Order: sequence, then structure tokens, then C-alpha cells
Amino acid sequence: MKATKTKTILGTKKNPPVVEMVRHNSLQTELDEQVKLFRLARIRANAAKAELDAISDQIKSILTTANITAATGTDWEVKLTNYTQSRLDSKALKIALPDIYSQFERQTQCQRLTVN
Repeated sequence: MKATKTKTILGTKKNPPVVEMVRHNSLQTELDEQVKLFRLARIRANAAKAELDAISDQIKSILTTANITAATGTDWEVKLTNYTQSRLDSKALKIALPDIYSQFERQTQCQRLTVN
């Protein structure tokens, strides 16, 4: 096994240092293959989402044109409902009432995988 070479790129408070590790060729090959699979899956998922969105829009259009909000078939049922959604404007709250904001602020630790 080859020795590990480490390259550290300086980071900032928001973006901590990035450490690149170049190891044995089999690790690089395995990551290359997994990244290729990831990219292909992402392309397929985006295409599937676009297709679902288009079909959903078509169903909404059919219901709206027929001036109905529900329909039933042999093995399906569709409903078109309007609703109101309320969300807290956390940026405005933080500016207007920072003490109250800090009392209710909740932080969680997460991991994010970025594949480009």
C-alpha cells in the first residue's frame, strides 16, 4: 500500500479546512466508480422528478378545466385541494427580537455530501 499523502486547503469559519487524501489506487478506483454511479442516479432521479411534475401539472389542468376537485377510477382517486401554509420568518424574527430568537434557536449537527 502506498503512503498516504495529505493536502490541507485553508478554510474559513463557514467553510472549515478541506483535507484531500490520496491513497492506494484501489480506493481511488472505487471512489471513481461510486461517483459515476451517483451522477447517473442523480440524472435519472432528476428526469423522473421532471416527468412526475409534468404529469401532475397535466392532471391538475384536466381537473381545473373540468371544474372538478376530485375524480375516481377503477384503481385510483385524485383530489385537488387548496390550502394555506404558514411559516415563521426566522430572519425577520432574529432582527426584530434577537433575545427571543436565541431562546428558541435549535442547532443540529448534520453531514452533507457534495458530488460535482
